[in-house]
Amino acid sequence: MNRLNIFFKIVQSFFDQKINYKGMFLILFVIAFFLLPAHAHNTSPSYQFQAVKVANYRTQEPIYDSAKDSYGFIWWVSTQGLFRYDGNEIINIRNNSNDSNSLSYNSVRYITKDLKFRSRI
Repeated sequence: MNRLNIFFKIVQSFFDQKINYKGMFLILFVIAFFLLPAHAHNTSPSYQFQAVKVANYRTQEPIYDSAKDSYGFIWWVSTQGLFRYDGNEIINIRNNSNDSNSLSYNSVRYITKDLKFRSRI
């Protein structure tokens, strides 16, 4: 005998008799018992990942640290320098001996944020 037949027999027995508050409560409980499992499925969020190809970065060097700044850029550091991802492209910032404003060394270990949530290396 399946659950639905049992449910109908219980409901029919209450309608054959005079329904009181206890009977009404039992009917509502049985109805809730059958309806709740329909909505009890797994509602965990689904995540989608997409691989991002980094031009001219073909190494197995580890990424030491990462951060997201207040502008939405994702920054990460490795022995190959500093990387910035804006959602479309990845820019590699490295040491350039001809540029005094470039990184002093390619190998960067840590990145952090200041009080205004700006990324600092």
